[in-house]
Amino acid sequence: MKRILPLVTLIIVLAACSPRVTLPDIMPTPTPAPRPPAVKPEDYSDYDLISRLDGSTATIPLSEGILLERFGTAAGLTHNRTHEAYARLIGGESDLIFVTYPSEEELELAETAGVELEIIPVVKDALVFLRNTANGVESLSRRQIRGIYTGGITNWSEIGGADEPITAFQRPENSGSQTLFLKLAMDGLAPSPPPLELRPAGMGDLVDVVADYDNAPGALGFSVFYYVSDMYGSPSVTLMAVDGVAPTRDTIAAGTYPYITYYYAVMRKDTPEGHPMRELIGWLLTDEGQAAARRAGYVPMRALNRGLDESGYGFYGSTPENTAVSSGTGGTEPLVEGLFSDRWSVLNNGEAELSSAPETERMVRAWVEQAMESYGAYGGNISAETVYELAGDLLSVRVFAYDRSGESKFSRAAAAVFDLKEGRRLRLSDLFYDGVNYIEYINANMITRSVYSYADHTDFNEYFLKRPFTGVPDDYAEFTIANNSNGSVLQIYIENDNPFFDYPYASAMLFGLRLPIDLSPYGLVYDIGYDREDISGSIEMLIPRIQTGAAPSQVDGIINGKIRALAETAAENVYIGDVSDIDGGVRYIPDVSFWNDNMSVRYNDYYWTDDIYTDRGFTITVNLRTGGTVDAEE
Repeated sequence: MKRILPLVTLIIVLAACSPRVTLPDIMPTPTPAPRPPAVKPEDYSDYDLISRLDGSTATIPLSEGILLERFGTAAGLTHNRTHEAYARLIGGESDLIFVTYPSEEELELAETAGVELEIIPVVKDALVFLRNTANGVESLSRRQIRGIYTGGITNWSEIGGADEPITAFQRPENSGSQTLFLKLAMDGLAPSPPPLELRPAGMGDLVDVVADYDNAPGALGFSVFYYVSDMYGSPSVTLMAVDGVAPTRDTIAAGTYPYITYYYAVMRKDTPEGHPMRELIGWLLTDEGQAAARRAGYVPMRALNRGLDESGYGFYGSTPENTAVSSGTGGTEPLVEGLFSDRWSVLNNGEAELSSAPETERMVRAWVEQAMESYGAYGGNISAETVYELAGDLLSVRVFAYDRSGESKFSRAAAAVFDLKEGRRLRLSDLFYDGVNYIEYINANMITRSVYSYADHTDFNEYFLKRPFTGVPDDYAEFTIANNSNGSVLQIYIENDNPFFDYPYASAMLFGLRLPIDLSPYGLVYDIGYDREDISGSIEMLIPRIQTGAAPSQVDGIINGKIRALAETAAENVYIGDVSDIDGGVRYIPDVSFWNDNMSVRYNDYYWTDDIYTDRGFTITVNLRTGGTVDAEE
């Protein structure tokens, strides 16, 4: 018989080192190289750090925020544009720049000068597309964007808009946003070269022409999220959704928006250990440094605790509202069919094989890289492991990172779920039917049931809860989906260094909740138990009893009535069941299995006649959604 898990389980997650995965083309990162010996701090007693710091226009607030946090002043800071900043770094005029990823020309410039660049992601951003507010098209697909910029789509009416020619602006070569556009959106395709007047020189110039160009309703441009939302926006310009996902801080942080990128700290690779710029980057990648970047308006590399208010809210952005009220977006129809299909496969080395969905595979690998980089898993004392789990068209990915050296020991876990059929990362709301208040269900049930019995207790609150748990917010990103014989399980990860739970035995706390059949399109079985019935004397029989929704239903009564009738039929036979000893007696155990949205229950009938073994039995299969009997062979 399959072991039945309780509603909420706490699992200890173990870690091991694993080799680095192949980097995706959209987010290349150089392999760390050996560095020169460390230098003494006094060697930099007269070092003017501010004058040796440079970067792009969009990272001025980042540099200012860091300098104010660390030194109390940003006086004298100057940022050149992206290409000039790279040229100054390569030429030795600066020691650290905050920029987008280098273009091919900038990489060639460094190679010609004999300079190796060290490129470290420090905050997240996104490539965004801009339209004039007079244009009614709210979303573009990645395919449509490539079609527009290669000349295949020339009129807004072809993509659901007005009969208006598309005027597609670009930026000059080697500008940061143009490099991102070529890398993320075009994905190797060459865009049609625009006339000079459609290549605004400055980032602000592009916003202006989309807002007030002669043919403004037909204008389309691109930029980076932070610049448009925090530095140079316009009431006449709107950010467009891509594949139905709007660019926001939440969708960028969660990785659900398709065109995620980074701002990088770039230095010469021969910069010694102990150099003030290396110390500055090291601090920026700590929780304190990332919090400073967030205060400057940037999206941090990983989820950070925002600090609790007096009532206890603030955990990963939790508020009384977003921990209590929500609305599912998973549609109105069940999606459980094929949940256990073999459409996809996982390779022996642990990487998902998604060859028939290359764009989705690229998305998955990019997310893994993002998680690895945010934990510093490609250098120093950090070890990491990536775990993939398939559930039909759903792929769950987990990244665990560990630092076991020095004073800054930590353990982290990141999680994501991808819909391979639709080619997108799922949000928490996607797991629940339209209109379902899913966050209320999750937070009401996360810690109300016992944990595994080996923890030697049944009251989670008494043993592990340091303060009242206010709950996770409705946009919480650290979750996966797992399958067992009972169906789909939603797994919520919470890092150990949280303000509520004192559980020092694992890298991350994992709470497993059933996805109820009446709340989730992926739901199968909400709960299953067993009634014990005496047959005669010391002989017992277990009879399955299920509840398929958040509360008992009429369908549950039909299903349980049919299962009990099967048990009574089986009980008429002396030699029934899978048996186990119970206090000197015998217990007969049914074989329960689940497939798609059906449940099969079987009691076996064993005979030994003239040394010939015969296995006969009684089986019933019922549909968990209708209660109807299914004609299916075991």
